[in-house]
Amino acid sequence: MIEIINWDVIKKRIKNTEWAGKFIEDTKIRLDGFIESYFDESTRVTGWFHHYNCEKCQGRLTFNIENSEEHVCSVCGHVNKGETITKVWYNMYRGRANTSVYESGIMYRLTGEEKYIKHMKRVLSFYADNYDDFVSEPIAKRFEGKLQNQHLDDASAVIAMIQGIDMARERFSDKELKYYYEELFKKEAEMFDFFANRIYNIPVWIKCAQAMVGVFFGEEEHIKKGFYSVYGILDQLKKGVTDEGMWYEGSMHYHYYTVHPIAMLMFICRRVEFDIPEMQYIYDKVEKMFEYPLKMMFSNKRLPNPHDGHPYIDIFNYRTHYEYASIIYENPLFKKVCSMFWAGEVKPSFARLLFNIWENETYDVDFGTLNNPASGTAMLREGGTELFFRYSTLTHLHRHPDEMSFELVFDGDAVSYDIGNGGYASSLFVEWQRKTLCHNTVVIDESDHMRMSLPFGEAEEFNKEDSYIKVKTKALYEATDFTRAFKVDNNKVKDDFLVYSWDTHLVDWFFYCEGELICNNETEDVETLAPEYLKNGKPDPHGRIAPRQAGYQHLMDVKRFKTDEDWTVDFELPDKIIRVTMKGEPETIVHLVNSYTANKEKTRRGLMVRRQADKTLFATTYECIYK
Repeated sequence: MIEIINWDVIKKRIKNTEWAGKFIEDTKIRLDGFIESYFDESTRVTGWFHHYNCEKCQGRLTFNIENSEEHVCSVCGHVNKGETITKVWYNMYRGRANTSVYESGIMYRLTGEEKYIKHMKRVLSFYADNYDDFVSEPIAKRFEGKLQNQHLDDASAVIAMIQGIDMARERFSDKELKYYYEELFKKEAEMFDFFANRIYNIPVWIKCAQAMVGVFFGEEEHIKKGFYSVYGILDQLKKGVTDEGMWYEGSMHYHYYTVHPIAMLMFICRRVEFDIPEMQYIYDKVEKMFEYPLKMMFSNKRLPNPHDGHPYIDIFNYRTHYEYASIIYENPLFKKVCSMFWAGEVKPSFARLLFNIWENETYDVDFGTLNNPASGTAMLREGGTELFFRYSTLTHLHRHPDEMSFELVFDGDAVSYDIGNGGYASSLFVEWQRKTLCHNTVVIDESDHMRMSLPFGEAEEFNKEDSYIKVKTKALYEATDFTRAFKVDNNKVKDDFLVYSWDTHLVDWFFYCEGELICNNETEDVETLAPEYLKNGKPDPHGRIAPRQAGYQHLMDVKRFKTDEDWTVDFELPDKIIRVTMKGEPETIVHLVNSYTANKEKTRRGLMVRRQADKTLFATTYECIYK
């Protein structure tokens, strides 16, 4: 076993660095308070994390560890009550207890105080003594956990607790470790092995947890099953990671979510000097996974947000990942990334304290324009203009049906972006955030892009020097092809979107942008774009055509004008105007709309351009004009 962390250096850092000293002081107060008040019962039923949303505005609730009955919305302030939400609170409380085992292991190494060892053993013994009595209420039996609501939660718990034990391993007798293995960790590993049944982020977590149990306790069965089984770690990396290093679900959030447990497993493998013949393959593949998002990152450090993911993500959301990467790899890029986390307000964490020692680097990396044909993504850059383009889908898992959509940044401002989602239990998620029409793409006959196939776009042309790409995608709708070309210049983007069908259809083109929408054309008010929904509110049983399913009922404050000529509208921001100009086509109806984002408290304006056609070209220019 090797010591990766130099504890003497860390103690000096705490003593001599203001943020580190305050972080440990604050952590000790919080952790000591939790230890003193820690109470759990095996009769507590744990609920699903994603039910922790406000019944009023769908915003995320604030977890208050001292109140299991009243849950305040972080967006609108509404106080939520109810058994369902309290069960989620129980689940989150267990999560806090699992984290406290990890924190206690570190605090013991820093202070030598016996109470941290006692607390670790108290939590571990509670789980081991009562394991068979725990009950959860997942949204489906296939997700069921024991310690917490889902086996995914349990995997996170196992990883955190093993990391904590590892910090103070000498304080656990062989008898204690054997008991915890037999009555807790072995049972968890067996559950993980059963539920690992596809290429997906959750099986990555549970297989990493199983492998960590095997590696840490020296149990060959779980080493083999964790690494080598079907849907084991090697299988996940071979089938789930593209040539460019993208996790195949396509979501930046789930990309990082997937790489996180692998990084923590690799850290433990280094600690115990564990090796297998394929270990170098794992290191190389995961290194690419850390590099891919950096190549797609906007200059303002915001990340593109296709598919399911938190409403806003940037590189700072993933500090811990790169702090682990910087200690695992001798890659100067990761040290440069970690150096960014020292700019502005320092947000302390144990990963930052223990691993991030790269304070003197400068992040000056510019990847320029890139196309990722195996991943179906591209980033076009020229001057201060950046455009992320997504044109392929590799799996239905966490998919949004929004092929050929894009995000746009001018001079560091994300003016048009993907809203991700605000929570899986939210009605907005089902009726809006996961619908085609809330993205910058085209909808045919008011129905989402087909979910029966996985359309893969092919770049017919790509010119890195000119920041130009042209992509064709088939099978988004039956007998319909989409071809979209972008040419990016400084402060201007040219966008040609060709829709070609074998029959005449209703074609709706969408674009959403920050700012006040200004239109000089004479418009008329439209009561709703979903009259069927207003009439009965009943969804189509096939989930395809009904406006409720298509999301049109969530387009608000609708105005429209008809034109055959070229037309222009402006989105006005405090320091710039985003001017949208489209070439005329006969019988074009331009709709000015308002819409929700991550919740019902924040809205943004947009455009819906409607035509009835079998073949039509939406020739558009987006221009940034500074005031």
